[in-house]
Amino acid sequence: MQRNIIADLGLSETEEAAYRYLLCTPGATAQELATALDVPAADEVIKRLLDQGLIRQQSPDGRVMAYPPVSAMEALIDRQLHDLHERMRRTTACRHVIDTYMDIWTQGIREQNADQGQALGVERVEGIDSIRARLDDLIFFARDEVLCTHPRGPLSPEALADARPRDALLLKRGVSMRSILHTSALSDPLTATRLREIAAAGARARVSDSQFERMVIVDRSKALVPIDPGNTARGALLVHEPGVVASSVALFERIWEGAQPLENVTADDAGPTHELQEVERKVLATLCRVDKDEIGAREIGVSVRTYRRHVGDLMRQLGASNRFQAALLARDRGWI
Repeated sequence: MQRNIIADLGLSETEEAAYRYLLCTPGATAQELATALDVPAADEVIKRLLDQGLIRQQSPDGRVMAYPPVSAMEALIDRQLHDLHERMRRTTACRHVIDTYMDIWTQGIREQNADQGQALGVERVEGIDSIRARLDDLIFFARDEVLCTHPRGPLSPEALADARPRDALLLKRGVSMRSILHTSALSDPLTATRLREIAAAGARARVSDSQFERMVIVDRSKALVPIDPGNTARGALLVHEPGVVASSVALFERIWEGAQPLENVTADDAGPTHELQEVERKVLATLCRVDKDEIGAREIGVSVRTYRRHVGDLMRQLGASNRFQAALLARDRGWI
C-alpha cells in the first residue's frame, strides 16, 4: 500500500488507497475493491468515500467511480477547513472559563489567607519552589499583559532557563510582555542574548541605571513582590488588593518611561564586566566551604561585619537570593 499523502484531510490509509484504486479503475465493484485492497469487505470504505464526496455510484449494481481529483480534493479541503473553523470557534468560546477558574483560585487564596490570619488580598509565599509554582499559575492565567522588573544585574543561568518556558507560553498566546532590567545586565552575554531573543519574538525590554525593586504584575490585577527587597530568600507577597496593585503599576510605568529601549543600548553602555578583588574571591571561596560568617571572616582576616558586607555586595552583583546560590553562580561565571 502506498504512503497516505492526504491523512491530514481526514482519510485513513485504506480509504486513500481505495480512492487511488478507483481513480485507475472506474466502475469497480465492492468485491473488486476488496480484492485490490486485500481486505475482507469494502462496503464500509465505499460508504465513507461516498460520504466524503470522493466517489459516486456509477450503476444500480453497485459499481462506483471516483470524482476527478481537482473537484474531489477541493471539496475535501473545504470540508476540513469548515470543521477547523468550527473547532476554533468553539475553542475560542471557551475562554470564559478562565474567569471562572480565576474566581475559584482567588477565592481559595482568600480562604487560605483568612485561615492563616493573613490580610485579605495578600498571600504570603515562602520558599523558592512555592514562588515558582505561584508564578507559573499567574503566567498560565495571564490574558492581556505581564510587567516585570529585574533590578540586580545579569540573570543567572538557572533563572534564564526557568523563565524560558513561561516567556514562550506568554508570547505564543499573544500576551503583551514588558521587562525592565538594570543596564549592567547587558554585560552578561547570556542575559543580553536572551533579552534580544524575546524582543525578536514580540516582547519589549528596557534597561535602566536607576535603583528599583523586583516585581511581577499580571493583567494589572495581581502583583508579586519580595517580602524583603534586601533579602528575596525570605519569600514573596502575592497582592490582589486593587489600590496596591495600581500603585505598583504606576511605579513600573515611571521606571519604564525613564529607561532606555533595548535596541538603543550597546554592550559598551552596560559597562565593563565585574573584576573580582582578591578579598571578594576569598569570600566566595569560603562560601563554598563554611556555613558560619564568623569562621569565614576569621579565615580571610576581616571583621564579621566586613565579611557580611562583601557577601551582600557579591549576592547583589550575582543576582543571587541566598549564599549557596551565590557560590553556584560565581562558579558558573568562572569567578571561583
